[in-house]
Amino acid sequence: MAKVVWHGARESKRYEALMETKLTVLAAEMVADIKQSMREPKSGIDVPRTKSGRKASKMTVSFISRGKAVSFKASTRGWVTRRSAPGEPPAVQRARLIGSVTYDKPSRLRRRVGTNVKYGLYLEYGKEEFTGMHVLARPWLRPALERIRPRVAQLLSRVG
Repeated sequence: MAKVVWHGARESKRYEALMETKLTVLAAEMVADIKQSMREPKSGIDVPRTKSGRKASKMTVSFISRGKAVSFKASTRGWVTRRSAPGEPPAVQRARLIGSVTYDKPSRLRRRVGTNVKYGLYLEYGKEEFTGMHVLARPWLRPALERIRPRVAQLLSRVG
């Protein structure tokens, strides 16, 4: 008579470790996809900016730099940034949002992708009033999830 050996507990731990690794890979890929979509060229309007990142116009800009008050006439001689059109992922202007996009691990088999920057939510869904103007949605998280969905199915189907 043949002897049956049960390896269920060991195989279960191996399977969970494999799933944990694959979930981390998927979360990292999604973060990379989001950042790439934000860096792509946009079809919105061009906005002249000064080196400080402020919108350039015919006005005097004042700020404190290294303890000294600095004033200069802002003009269109600064660099130009192109804003994203509604429906496109947000354009990178000051890199605060793109720098904050990351993932965390709330439990062994869960990953959360997102940002802690408050206006990331406003850009994702739009907002009626934000800094005195109407902001139309410029989704960046949901489209990335849709783009990575086939990769999720592919990776998780090859578990084991």
